[in-house]
Amino acid sequence: MQTQRGAALVVVLSMLAGSLMLGLSGIQSSLIDERLAGNYKAATEAQMGAEQAISAGWGANGSGVSVSDFDATRTLSEVEAYSWSQFTSLSDVSANACSGNIVCHYYYAQGWQ
Repeated sequence: MQTQRGAALVVVLSMLAGSLMLGLSGIQSSLIDERLAGNYKAATEAQMGAEQAISAGWGANGSGVSVSDFDATRTLSEVEAYSWSQFTSLSDVSANACSGNIVCHYYYAQGWQ
């Protein structure tokens, strides 16, 4: 019996180390899931903001837009090359059409596909 004096301690420490590894793995997995959920939320808010800006720009049944509203002086590639601050400082860009955490502007341009 004297030779088995530390066996229970070794078994308990091994089980404790195993459960610690399992717990750390679970924490890491939940942190990754939290980041994924945050990215999904941000993507969804961006999509909803874009749709809200389009709705505000076109108006009900497209009545908010006429042919004279469209800018034919800039090309699509010129507009795409703008930074956000350059885009929102254009004189013919709308005010913020969204609310909450989302900021969305729209710009009437011909040739968009």
